[in-house]
Amino acid sequence: MAETSNAESVAIMAAGTMVKIVSLVAKPELNGQVAIVQSWNGARSRYNVMLSSDPSVLLSLKGDNLSSNVGFVEKAKASAYTIRGQAQQMWQDERTQEQIRRTHTSLQNRLPPGIKLEYAGLALVALLLYAVYKLGFSKTFLAISLVAMPVLVLMRDLVDGVRDGPTLMRNFPMRCRETILQSVPFLDGKPWFTNRMASLVVMAFMLFGTKVLFTPIPTTTTPRSNNPSTVSTPPSFDMEQIYKLGFDDATDGKEYGVSLPPTKPHVRMMDEEDDDLSFGGEEPEW
Repeated sequence: MAETSNAESVAIMAAGTMVKIVSLVAKPELNGQVAIVQSWNGARSRYNVMLSSDPSVLLSLKGDNLSSNVGFVEKAKASAYTIRGQAQQMWQDERTQEQIRRTHTSLQNRLPPGIKLEYAGLALVALLLYAVYKLGFSKTFLAISLVAMPVLVLMRDLVDGVRDGPTLMRNFPMRCRETILQSVPFLDGKPWFTNRMASLVVMAFMLFGTKVLFTPIPTTTTPRSNNPSTVSTPPSFDMEQIYKLGFDDATDGKEYGVSLPPTKPHVRMMDEEDDDLSFGGEEPEW
């Protein structure tokens, strides 16, 4: 009785708390790994924990071998491992396999005669590729996420065979909270994080995603280049070339200036300022 009262006087970590295994002598290779508290065994004063890297491994450890000092990155990795492990367990569950078989048979019966479900799946893949081509990868992924999110939230009820619409809607807020706690476990125990709040978060995310999905991406026009190499400039002639063109026109009996281009030639004419040009310090002989 004394041991039980002492154990109860210590704050018991709630189920779902992420902890790090430390100072374990029997299995030192487990030190540093992240585990998730499943329950508290008051009779033995030990915690039943599940390894995040392998949900099939359950351990019974003392509180001295568990540290609540788990970093953000470690929590994120542990959450990813837990979700993957739960998905594997759900896939290997006989009820899940039976549900998949029943779903396959039901979908096959709904298709027109002569069309196999596999062919319909290939058509769906082709439609997905077309959506990626037209909408882009990001918007296609967003659309798939918006469609799959309610299914993932209600997956537990669907696996249990619940098909009643009102029952699914009634369980939706609770399932939203459970789904969020799987990824963000430190919200567990917060008085403000209720089922209603969790459902509002999920619905707000879906509404925001829908708005982003149907918002057209603005197109940008390429500004005109100011690079001189891309801008056509009128040809430039010196006086000798102009005299030659005029001489050729006169020889051929053409009107003067016919051979010149339509643009105004850039000719530098001598003006009054050129009267004082220096020729190397010597006066020219005219």
